[in-house]
Amino acid sequence: MRFHRIKKCILSLFFCFLLAVSAQAQAIWEAGIKAGTNFYLGDRNSVLFDDVNPVFGAFVKVNANSRWATKVQFETGSIKTDFQQQYVDFSLQQEFSFFEYGLLNSAKWTRFFSPYILCGVGLAFFNEGNRAVFAPNIPFGFGVKYKVVDKVNIGLEWSMLKLFSDSFDQLSNPYNNNESIWLNKDWISMATFFVSVDVGNKSSYCR
Repeated sequence: MRFHRIKKCILSLFFCFLLAVSAQAQAIWEAGIKAGTNFYLGDRNSVLFDDVNPVFGAFVKVNANSRWATKVQFETGSIKTDFQQQYVDFSLQQEFSFFEYGLLNSAKWTRFFSPYILCGVGLAFFNEGNRAVFAPNIPFGFGVKYKVVDKVNIGLEWSMLKLFSDSFDQLSNPYNNNESIWLNKDWISMATFFVSVDVGNKSSYCR
């Protein structure tokens, strides 16, 4: 029950932030939702895309220019292997687009399509038995985006969360390995499809 209360609290704060951003948006804001599949890597699983499960999220993005964007994102999902683990993650990410996406005086086809990479910092929440765990993490990944019509974007994204915790799978260093951030910590991977809407007029950098 505690997990669901914290999840509802985080969701409420996120959507309050989304409404505040939308109300003040002038030229460079973007808001969207996403859905897809996830899997985990750790002591209970070392196979990519094994036991995939659904994941959902929402985000708000500020596009500083046609290449750089800062994104605040909320995601929630569950992992099912020998156990079931629900989690929520809240992150701040930086995106870099390889093409001048949305820039009106760029090459015509780059206005509507661009691959991009992302990296940032995040905080995940899950239960370990009766104990609540907050796990800092590093999200990173890549994706592609396409502007379907004016102000509407779609895209595909693959990302990894490197958790600074080894208890996501309810097992903490069972083989007594030397403690290492990279070897003894758990990972969450997500492949998602997203839809977003540009809020306001991007004329501030489209010219």
